[in-house]
Amino acid sequence: MNNYQLSEKFNEMAVMCEYAGENIFKARAFSKAAEAIASLDYELYEAEGDFEIAGAGKGVKEIISDFLNSGASESYEKLRRTVPADLFLMLNISGIGVKKLKTLCETLQINKIEDLLAKAESGKVRQVKGFSAAGEANIIDEIKRIQSEKNSKLYFIAERLFYDTARSLKHIEAVLDVVPAGELARKLPVIKKISCAVIYSPAFDSESVCAMIAEKLGLVGCQTIHEGGLSVLTARSASSGSLLDFFLVRSGDTEDKIKKILALSDDYIESVSPNLLPCATGSGSADQTARALERINAIAVSAEEPDWLNIAPEHSEVLWKKIPPRDLKNIKPFTTDKIKGIFHVHSSYSDGVDPLETVVFKAREMGLAYIGITDHSKSSPYAGGLDEERLMRQSEEIDRLNDRYRPFKIFKGIECDILKDGSLDFSDDILKTLDFVIISIHSNFKMSESEMSARLVRAISNPYVTMLGHMTGRLLTKRKGYALNEELIFQAARKNDVIIELNSNPYRMDVDYKHFLRLHEMGILISINPDSHSIADAMQCVNYGVNAVNLGGMPESHIFNAKTIEEIEMFFNFKKETAGGKL
Repeated sequence: MNNYQLSEKFNEMAVMCEYAGENIFKARAFSKAAEAIASLDYELYEAEGDFEIAGAGKGVKEIISDFLNSGASESYEKLRRTVPADLFLMLNISGIGVKKLKTLCETLQINKIEDLLAKAESGKVRQVKGFSAAGEANIIDEIKRIQSEKNSKLYFIAERLFYDTARSLKHIEAVLDVVPAGELARKLPVIKKISCAVIYSPAFDSESVCAMIAEKLGLVGCQTIHEGGLSVLTARSASSGSLLDFFLVRSGDTEDKIKKILALSDDYIESVSPNLLPCATGSGSADQTARALERINAIAVSAEEPDWLNIAPEHSEVLWKKIPPRDLKNIKPFTTDKIKGIFHVHSSYSDGVDPLETVVFKAREMGLAYIGITDHSKSSPYAGGLDEERLMRQSEEIDRLNDRYRPFKIFKGIECDILKDGSLDFSDDILKTLDFVIISIHSNFKMSESEMSARLVRAISNPYVTMLGHMTGRLLTKRKGYALNEELIFQAARKNDVIIELNSNPYRMDVDYKHFLRLHEMGILISINPDSHSIADAMQCVNYGVNAVNLGGMPESHIFNAKTIEEIEMFFNFKKETAGGKL
């Protein structure tokens, strides 16, 4: 069990404690353990001998040892028996927290998400105190969304599951290598199925390799198709429930070609090669999959190599729709080392983990040239939002740190709440004292498209606004974004020289990469912002943003935080000077 899986287990234990009415300090201990494990820079299963977890008591350490040694814990299972079977699935319903869900489950005797859907569709939910007909309709819509996304995984989760799987497979004598395929190779923000190409030794036959894989990983529901010299094993992981595709590729002259084909977008292959069906992913009929395998093999053994075969997988998702295939291979991927600084970083002034100086010190260690601090504003008290006095105190500390760490630059900012009417949480007199301002919506999500769009346009029109944060408010696999007219938002951003944030927290990835061609066309800059609450996580989040930049085809010239300190300061100064003229 890796650190991510361990951290998730302790987060789940904290939630189960809350649901079961356990001691609040016990829940906090589990929550703190989850944070401490997630921040470790080594895997606990690789630790030799005893290990230390900040703030962890004897009981927590015993649970960790149980998970590491056996993959299970009696303490966890004991809690699990006190809550509904689908507790965590039902908590993905927008607007339903632990307390409201407990009321529903206890009143209506609900254990599974299907039970809740049936009660809602029969009108029973609205009869429970605290729920309305509108709330009941929302529950129905949300459950249908959750069921449609049930097997989907965020990229970072799918990536870890892939590496765990690959590590296990490499212990099989017949397996020479395991590489990502399909959506995983293209690094999509949400992965519906984890696909990989398994390169195996010619000394073994594909049928026996399939059997070895199934036994090694404990797969269930296995289906195998062998055709045209290729094989695909489609199955489900018994431990994670993930859908898995294993494309078996015999080591030899054609393996590089086949790996490239398996990585490319299904739509792309279909559009540029009429002789090839969409790349097999285990979906559709067995006949379709067999024909696709046969044709993939036919391209691999052909002496001719199509132009599209050398396109980077991450560029095959969107760009091919507007750029001729022959030109795509000349596009260079954007890389993380081109990022010179980061914005949208929280400190312990609000809900961040790290004190301000720790954030600065570690950012310098990462090789960054600058950082933009944006703690929450006062309308977010749940996140420790800053009032005017605390914001000024933070600004004074930033001045001292800038003197101490020069030439590294700390930019003063705020993540300012957009209020319901589109006004901002701080007055212009406060905003003009800062280097930059990110504006975000954190409340009143359920507005009509026209109302929400007008709200955002008014906020963007404030002359001191620099960036629009997480534009749609979505949480991938958990909450859909609020209704808005994206084109109106983009027009307002262009008119007011406002940067659109690519919030690269893997749960957000907002704004969506599918808008990048339009943003580029309009001359709007994006900033890859980690929205980090722990500086240790910041650059990993930036990596996910880099993936999205490549998927959407945004060039380096339009990425704000790929610019130098001097260019950043010039932009900020221009915004403040023009703001003075607009008032």
